[in-house]
Amino acid sequence: MLMIVLVILGMFILLGIGFVVVFGCLGIFLLIDSLFHRDERKAQRQKMDEENRKAEQMLANMRRENEKLRQQIKNK
Repeated sequence: MLMIVLVILGMFILLGIGFVVVFGCLGIFLLIDSLFHRDERKAQRQKMDEENRKAEQMLANMRRENEKLRQQIKNK
């Protein structure tokens, strides 16, 4: 009886150690992955900011042209 309890207890201990190893490795992998992809995310953010700036400039130009056309229509 004592042997069965010790075997079951040993299985739970090994299972716990397995969880610690698996989730520990997963955490370390995610940490390293986030460190290596930081530059890529920064480059993507800069690219997106540049595209947003260009779109805002195009919108401002279109608004100016629209206002000019309105003035021309009013003056006619």
